[in-house]
Amino acid sequence: MARSWLSSSEITADLFVQTQPYLVFKTRALRLAQANMDAHHTMKARGTDGDLTCILRGISEDIPKKLDLIEAARNGDERRQAADEIAYLLNDNVEVILAPPHTD
Repeated sequence: MARSWLSSSEITADLFVQTQPYLVFKTRALRLAQANMDAHHTMKARGTDGDLTCILRGISEDIPKKLDLIEAARNGDERRQAADEIAYLLNDNVEVILAPPHTD
């Protein structure tokens, strides 16, 4: 969803962060952040100590920060840059989840 905003003028609108599409996106992104943190805690409780637990926690902590950047942006260019950053973060989330397990 963030990628489509980058290619449209919608993101430059002054009230962008009050639009229904953005509010839905924000809700879903925050749910993903919580799911990542839940997965982190589950893996830690199971004794899994590896990169994935740390990555999930980091992404979980970064999603709200990236949303804050979108909401704090003073203009469309700043908002577009912040949306680009969260798009990259969400892509990283997908890639880490879909990556095959690393075995030694």
